[in-house]
Amino acid sequence: MTEHEDLDALVTELNAGAPQPPGADEQTVRLRAWLEQMVARGASDLLLVAGAPPSLRVDGAVVALEAAYGGLLGSEEIEDAILPALPPHSRSIYRE
Repeated sequence: MTEHEDLDALVTELNAGAPQPPGADEQTVRLRAWLEQMVARGASDLLLVAGAPPSLRVDGAVVALEAAYGGLLGSEEIEDAILPALPPHSRSIYRE
């Protein structure tokens, strides 16, 4: 295992026991659905931009997800979906 892989494994283990903000499971449902679509469609990127629908980059082309996956997103909706998935130190850095 490389040093980078060791560090990733350690961070993952430590974050598994980290407290999550209230409602984190409910909020990350959207993120999980988007990520599942990435895997299902073989996408390389998930694009979340305020004022646009959630989109994927598939074979170099940007493809918007259907309205069932969120329609046009607001900045607060994106933040609500992403922040609970971040480790506490990353949330702190984001909020600064």
